[in-house]
Amino acid sequence: MYSVLCTLYLVLFFTDHFFPYIYISNSYTFMYHTTIETSSFSEPKMPLYNNPGIYIDPLTDFGFKYLFGKELNKDILIDFLNNLFQGKKTISNLTFNNIEKNGEALEDRDVYFDLLCTGDDGEQFIIEMQRKLQTNFMDRCVYYTSRIVNEQAPAAGQKWDYKIKGVFLIGILDFELNTPTGDHYLTTVQLVNLNTNETFYPKLGYLFLELSKFDKQVHELENDLERWCYVLKHLHRLNQMPTYLNKRVFKRIFKLAEVMNLKPKERAMYDRNLKAKRDYENTIDYAVEVAVEKAVVKAVEKEKSEKIFMINQMFVNGLSMEMVCKITGMAAQDIEKIVQK
Repeated sequence: MYSVLCTLYLVLFFTDHFFPYIYISNSYTFMYHTTIETSSFSEPKMPLYNNPGIYIDPLTDFGFKYLFGKELNKDILIDFLNNLFQGKKTISNLTFNNIEKNGEALEDRDVYFDLLCTGDDGEQFIIEMQRKLQTNFMDRCVYYTSRIVNEQAPAAGQKWDYKIKGVFLIGILDFELNTPTGDHYLTTVQLVNLNTNETFYPKLGYLFLELSKFDKQVHELENDLERWCYVLKHLHRLNQMPTYLNKRVFKRIFKLAEVMNLKPKERAMYDRNLKAKRDYENTIDYAVEVAVEKAVVKAVEKEKSEKIFMINQMFVNGLSMEMVCKITGMAAQDIEKIVQK
């Protein structure tokens, strides 16, 4: 019995000191974790994808809807949206709506939103999380808002004065838009009078949060919008909540996002989402490598072709082999091979 206890003690000791996070299977996780309180917080240096991490990745489909799409935790989404609007709009309450919108006719295309919410004054908010840029992305955003505006029209024959409730699309993007949006990570788009540069119609708007442009470190965060950006971008990499995020809403996010608290079915869904994200990133990395290799080969071939043309022109203009060698820095036998070809 004594030897068994000693063995168990040694296992826990070495686990705590050398293996603080151990991932055992896709369905079950065991963690023995000690938190050290410090007065400052340094950027975590954890491998990104060697295990699922301590916290959920909010930029996966499951993670985004798990953290932001629950009625019980809608105050988290309200806080996030109010910070995005930066005082231009204040949301006091939200109702989650059906994310599936069927076409009016069989040939019409159905639409599925990530989240669709209605404020207490009837304004509607489409919230989309996108990991990759898609073809005609802006057109799709306009189409989404148009569908919601169109739904406000009453049934045929009913009187209507065309008064519309506001519709806003919020895009949380893990990429940069292929349109000029400047260096800032938050872009707000509305209909504007080009003569006066004033808002022409305030009830339709688009907010794009380009997280790839946000590069502040945790100790550089100046306001809650920046803290939100940092959490969205880095939550899955962290092993504890930084002291710089010491606010009730962020404490709730970190508690809610603990992977170990997921139910088995939720964990399975998250694992599938995480794998899909990794596969996509690996595909993009491979495509970039192939493109770079092709560009290098093309550049080398172009340089060789230009050198051959230059050497031929030298001989056509009557330069001697000795002079061509001096100009090109090549040996005579190498130049002869090029001339023969």
